[in-house]
Amino acid sequence: MSRMSRWWLPLGFFVMVLLWTSCGPRALPTPAPSRPAASAVEPIKIGILSPLSGSASTMGGADRAGAEFVAQEINNNGGIKSLGGAQIKVVFADSQSDPKVSQTEAERLLAQEKVSVLLGPLLPAELNQAGLLAEQAKVPMVAFGRMDDLIPKNLNFVRSVRPLAKDGFTPYPKLLKQLAEEYKVKTGKVLLLLPDDQLGRSIVDPMLRQGLKEVGLLDSTLPSMFVDQNASEQASSLLKLKAINPDAVIAVQYGGAAYEWHKARVSLNYTPQVFIGHLWPYTTKRPWKEIPPDIAQAALVQPGVFGTDLISLRIKYKPQVDFIAKANSFAVSKGLDASDVEFMTGAQAMYVVAASLENAASRDPDKINQVMRGISLREGDPRMIFAVFSPSLEFTPAGGLKNTGIFLGQWDRKGENWEIVLPKEFRTAEAWLK
Repeated sequence: MSRMSRWWLPLGFFVMVLLWTSCGPRALPTPAPSRPAASAVEPIKIGILSPLSGSASTMGGADRAGAEFVAQEINNNGGIKSLGGAQIKVVFADSQSDPKVSQTEAERLLAQEKVSVLLGPLLPAELNQAGLLAEQAKVPMVAFGRMDDLIPKNLNFVRSVRPLAKDGFTPYPKLLKQLAEEYKVKTGKVLLLLPDDQLGRSIVDPMLRQGLKEVGLLDSTLPSMFVDQNASEQASSLLKLKAINPDAVIAVQYGGAAYEWHKARVSLNYTPQVFIGHLWPYTTKRPWKEIPPDIAQAALVQPGVFGTDLISLRIKYKPQVDFIAKANSFAVSKGLDASDVEFMTGAQAMYVVAASLENAASRDPDKINQVMRGISLREGDPRMIFAVFSPSLEFTPAGGLKNTGIFLGQWDRKGENWEIVLPKEFRTAEAWLK
């Protein structure tokens, strides 16, 4: 190697190092702090207070499930759009079928959870206390149960999607009168079979008698028969009824007592010419599950036995049909039926809440309440799922339902379908009489 080459090698190496350190990669500047991503819209808290344990747990659980389904449906379809898609966050509370627990839980939901709306409860004693607390807190409340005791107080923030007692019981005399006029049913001796408690003696009895007076049947109405609803058997009471042998009976009974009457009527082979029972012990398939199916079949699937209810699967009211179809898988997952009146009651309450939130476009409980007081879900609106609220679901200033009714129906001869007999405009089958 030449002397020039030996000289250039170290010099070239030095130049390369110099170039690399001066022109090579430089440290990147520290980036400016990035703006945080926009946070999700704050959800709207809705409290659900319902008996999930205790004596009313079956009904309370169905109310809760119906409301929960609608909340999920609203959330899955974009939330409350007028509030930027805000999701409904449900906060559950178990009243344990106990008014004291209900009061404590209502206070927690209102004061600690700070819910924007309160749904429930179901039982009157629980509802009365929760309603007064909601009124004091100025938080709108939509009850699952009857609020007869609160109506006279003219509360501003409380209402219910269940008909008042007078709306649930006063139609009976008119329905009996219509049966008599159209089907020549005898009404020479009418008997009221009622619970031997405050509800039966102080509320239902005078209410029904007033209705019987209005339709001209009071003079043929016998002294009412009050029955212990907790009695282990009802055969002895039925024997007394058989001795009287009335033409028509209007019976208001709780679940267990009604089942015992089913058994007694079958064992003694006696049912009056017309026997009108109250709600689900006469209109749903529950008796087939609670007592031997052959006894339920014999007691309910016979001429002259009718029941009353707020719903019938035979009515082709589109919002009802569509709701049951889309909610059924959810209801079944909870061990329920989407056509259960309690499941639908909970759902109807949540539809009222969702419509009020959407129209109010506000989280302010006072503004929500103002909209709720004047809400009108018209017949055919998919959010009005009870046909008996026709022509619209609206509330009176005191919180009751403005429009309501009841269906009279009976099981078909196979015990497969509960058919509507009255009102005539909803009729799906003619009356089956002896």
